[in-house]
Amino acid sequence: MASAVLRLFTGVIGLNLLAAAASAAPAIYAPADGGNVLGRHVTVDIRGCAKKAADLVAFLDQVPVTVTWTRGPYRGQWVANLPLERQGVHVLRFTGRCGATTIFSSAPSGTLEIAGRLAAHFLASHPARKMAWDWGPAVFLYGLYRLDPYSPDVRNFQSHWARKGVKAPDKNDAVPAALTALALAREQNDLVGLDSARTVAHYVLHEPRNKLGAIDHLGHSFFHFVYGNSIWVDSLMMIGVFGAQWANYTRDDTTLDFAARQPGIYAAVLQDPATGLFRHSWNISKARATPKSPAFWLRGNGWVITSIAEILDELPLLHPRRPELLTIFRSTVAGLLRCQQATGLWDSLANLPGA
Repeated sequence: MASAVLRLFTGVIGLNLLAAAASAAPAIYAPADGGNVLGRHVTVDIRGCAKKAADLVAFLDQVPVTVTWTRGPYRGQWVANLPLERQGVHVLRFTGRCGATTIFSSAPSGTLEIAGRLAAHFLASHPARKMAWDWGPAVFLYGLYRLDPYSPDVRNFQSHWARKGVKAPDKNDAVPAALTALALAREQNDLVGLDSARTVAHYVLHEPRNKLGAIDHLGHSFFHFVYGNSIWVDSLMMIGVFGAQWANYTRDDTTLDFAARQPGIYAAVLQDPATGLFRHSWNISKARATPKSPAFWLRGNGWVITSIAEILDELPLLHPRRPELLTIFRSTVAGLLRCQQATGLWDSLANLPGA
C-alpha cells in the first residue's frame, strides 16, 4: 500500500510544479507536447478559450474526431475525453480560435517508467550530491529509493552528508532526509548514513512534546519563538514516518506508540468532519486552525495519506491504533476523490479549483 500511495504523493508534488508553470502553458494544456498518456483514452485540457470550444475542429492522427466538451473550473478551460485506437505516437491538432497542435505518446501501462523518466530529468539538473539536507530533497530521494532501492544517487547523497556531518535538527523539516539513510541500513545493511540517522533520531526522541503530545513543527528554531507553539500536517511525514521506522529498527515500542498516535492527534484539531480533509496547521496557543475557512491544501492532505500508509506498514497487525489510522486514512482519501476534476487532477486547493 505504501509504495502506491508514495507514487500518488509524488504525483501530488508534481501538480505543484505544473501549477507554477501554468502561466506559460500552451493552448493545449494536456496532453503536454512530448508527454506520455497511459491507457486507451486521452484527456484533453484546453485553456484560454473565452468562448465555447465546440467551435474547434479536432484531428487525431489526421482523422477528424467528434469532441464533447465539458467546461472546467478554470477560466477559459474546456475538457474532453478521446479514445485512442492504437498505442504509440499521436498527433492531436485543433483548428479554430484556440487552434494548436500537440504530439504525445501512449502506452497501455507504465507508471513506473514515467516515474523513472521524471526522476532522471530532475536529477540531470539537480545532482543528489548538491541537494540540501531539507524536506524537499528528502521526500524526493525517499520516493526515488522506493522506485529504485539501489539508486546510486540515494547513496551518493547520504555519503556526501556522512562526510560533511549532519547538524542536530532544530525543526522537523530537517528530519526526513534521514529516511533514506535508515532504509539503506534496514534493508541493505548499508550503514553509510547511519550516524546521520542517529543524530536525527536524537531530535525525534528528545525534543519536547507540546500539550497535544506532538513535536512543534518549528522545533526550537528561531521561527518557533516568532510563530509560537503549532503543529503542521507536514510533520506527519517529517516526524511520524521516521519515528515509526526508527522505532522498529531499534525495537523501541515507546517510540513506535508515539508515532502511531500522531495521525489521531492531528486529526482531532485539523480534520474537517464534513469533508474528511485536513487544514494545514493548528496554533496551539490561540487554539485555531490555519486557514480558518474551509480551504484544503492538496499537498498537505498528501502528507496525511502518505504518512499514515507508511506508519501502518510499521505497525503490528493487532496494534490498537490501526483501526483509528485506517479510519482517518479512508476518510481523507474519500474527501480527495470527491475533489478530483474531470482531468483526473486536483487543484493546489483541492476543494476550490480555480480559486
